[in-house]
Amino acid sequence: MNSRDDSNRRAAIGAGGGGWGAAKRLISRAIRQMPGRSACCFALSVLQSFLEGTSLMLILPILGSLGIGTAFSSAITKFIVHAFAAVGVPYTLGTTLGFILLVGVITAAVVLCQAWLSDSMCRAFVSALQIDTYKALVNATPQFLAKQRQGEIFSILTKFIEQSGNGFILLIRLTTGSVILAGMIVLAVAQAWQFVVVILALCSAAVWPMARNSKTIHRMGLECHRQVRRMASDIGEHLRLLPTIKAFGVENKSLKAIVCHIKQGERMMVDLRRRIAAVRALLDIVMVALLCLTIYLGAVVFGVTVERLVLLAVIFTRLVPTLLRIVSQTHQIPLLLVAFDAVTEFSSRGRLSAEPKGGVAPPSRVLQAGITLRDVSVSTGSTVILDRVSLTVSPRSLTALVGQSGAGKSTIVSAILGLTPLTSGCIEIEGTDLSLIDRHEWRRRIGYVSQDVALFGGTIRENLAFAAPEADETAMRAALEDAGLGDFIRALPLGLDTHVGEQATLVSGGERQRLALARALVRQPVMLILDEPTSALDCETMEQILATLERIRKDVTILVVAHDLKLVHSADMIYLLDRGRVTEAGKWSDLIERRGQFSRFSS
Repeated sequence: MNSRDDSNRRAAIGAGGGGWGAAKRLISRAIRQMPGRSACCFALSVLQSFLEGTSLMLILPILGSLGIGTAFSSAITKFIVHAFAAVGVPYTLGTTLGFILLVGVITAAVVLCQAWLSDSMCRAFVSALQIDTYKALVNATPQFLAKQRQGEIFSILTKFIEQSGNGFILLIRLTTGSVILAGMIVLAVAQAWQFVVVILALCSAAVWPMARNSKTIHRMGLECHRQVRRMASDIGEHLRLLPTIKAFGVENKSLKAIVCHIKQGERMMVDLRRRIAAVRALLDIVMVALLCLTIYLGAVVFGVTVERLVLLAVIFTRLVPTLLRIVSQTHQIPLLLVAFDAVTEFSSRGRLSAEPKGGVAPPSRVLQAGITLRDVSVSTGSTVILDRVSLTVSPRSLTALVGQSGAGKSTIVSAILGLTPLTSGCIEIEGTDLSLIDRHEWRRRIGYVSQDVALFGGTIRENLAFAAPEADETAMRAALEDAGLGDFIRALPLGLDTHVGEQATLVSGGERQRLALARALVRQPVMLILDEPTSALDCETMEQILATLERIRKDVTILVVAHDLKLVHSADMIYLLDRGRVTEAGKWSDLIERRGQFSRFSS
């Protein structure tokens, strides 16, 4: 990784990475994305806390009506009596219990509304995160993409973002629980504040040492996530290379490598879960001991009245599970937010590596002046790929690049597409430096067939429409005819609606290559770039493709990279490359007459 990548990574990670720093960033992102729903969710939490306190306070008049209590409960009872009288309801034990039931129903409705709201917020958050991450991915430079492993990218776009959503839900629950806990504490302090302060101090003293375990748990969670990313990446790589693995007969070696990853992940996850379970078990014991201590101190030391002690005991029984959930969530949230940090760090690096946007509009119809490379050099580290290459792709002609593998032919194509940065020199499109042209719009004017053909796993129509959404069926069938697939399409029962299968496994290699050519032609490009377009074709189909190229070369500028010299025999200009340099250039007949390097290469 070069120095720029290092600085990009540092800038993407930023300050306060991981754990609760990620929680702050997640909350800030959610509030910016959904300010109204965030405020509504918090308001529902406050309302739920108020309703919980109301139902607890109604215990006192019930105790008073049963003959348990003093003037304090009588004062509360008088308030309830006046409140009931104001709405024309008689005060009885039955009406008080009915009111408690009504409060419970309203509380349940509030909880249900909050659950619906938080779920919708979670899905909106996850969807926005997936869109932003994929947007950063597709807008990143090819150099950035080349350094990423597909398995890791897939994990980030799916599993890690879903885990970020789970962390988002837990943060909402933590916020709700904290508001309810605060309400209960306020209610308890109103009954006997000195006693409650002592109990809270004891609770804090008991919980604090265990809360420190969250740092250890967070560190272990980080290691688990790193292991999951490594495993996903390696599994994806082994799956991609599975045909080669089977061809070499090394299935057991592949299995052993994957099993090693799985077992290591299993050990790390078991250790993590055991640590969390131990903290929870210890917390349960501490909370039971604190409940016993609360009753003893209230009754013996502080002399709390019976009805207040009953109320405090009820509050404590409601408070303890809430506190346990909060502590549990504080352990889980950092683990889930490790995934959020991984997603945001990846997308931030992608955005920092984004291709430049905007610029001069490229030619929209036919090239008039063509394309010129002037002393173009491309290097990767100390490796020189192109060394001061100068050539011209004339408009409405067929230009060919030939040479041994590794000579730099595909790099020239990539540079013309604006996908490879130049070390020095320039590329001019119609006399305008490519660096000044809107590269995205330039590529939209090009039809490109790569050496490694890739089709989507949909229908033939969908594959063609992906390249040219505006193309109608007539244009699609014309492109298929030009690519030598007319008879093939007519023989299919579903025609253009025939599925090619995942990774185009339902068509042959030659058919796949011709479909890629048709996809390029249906765009009606100003320039057609073909990288080994006939490598998987039979002689008859190759002749058909050559005839198509001969017919369209008067209207379209064509650049061909080829090892098969039949394809370049009629080229207007041939450039022979060797070790990143143009060693010979001319028409076929001229190059043969020179009896130079091309003559030896073609023999």
